[in-house]
Amino acid sequence: LAVSWGILLHDIAKGQAEVRGYKDGAPTDYGHEIVGAQMAGNILTRLRYPKEFVNNVTWLVKNHMRFGTNIDRPDEVTWRWLRQEARAGTFRLNKDMAEAFKKLTALCVADASATEASEQELISDQMYGKRLVKMAYKMPVHTTDLNINGNDLSTIITDKKQLACILPILLRRVQDGNLKNEPMELRLAAEGWAVRQKNTQGEQHE
Repeated sequence: LAVSWGILLHDIAKGQAEVRGYKDGAPTDYGHEIVGAQMAGNILTRLRYPKEFVNNVTWLVKNHMRFGTNIDRPDEVTWRWLRQEARAGTFRLNKDMAEAFKKLTALCVADASATEASEQELISDQMYGKRLVKMAYKMPVHTTDLNINGNDLSTIITDKKQLACILPILLRRVQDGNLKNEPMELRLAAEGWAVRQKNTQGEQHE
């Protein structure tokens, strides 16, 4: 249902006064996805859909242009997109984010199918969508997406305050691509952080 509403509303802002412009005599609608997301949210709220559902559809509308612009760009561009989404507070877990990208793929493939897109272009969209979803599953959104937890680290870090600090630090490092989300690497990174904290505290007492 979210995909269906996304397909119906993704271009709803085209032609609106705040987005309609002209370049070389041809109409343009730069930013229609942003205005369209707001309009979609208003429509679905008025129809009394649940807030979570409204948020899902408005996210699809807001991001449908970004899908197409990133298809032929390097993977690092897609990683940056995923990192931004992971930190935006929109999703609770990376599986939620991956599911959203599955829906976005369905919307964008349907959108392309309604144009004069060639079969090869449609295949390209589908392949990028599959790659995007696979990458989304590798981008942790919450500390519970890490392949290590507080119990695993309690033997390394006994201070509860420090233990509460280390998981968000590891999460950010994995999101930045500076650390692999693998138990051993995460554990070694935590050990190094604990040593640095101990040394810093020792210097402060001298």
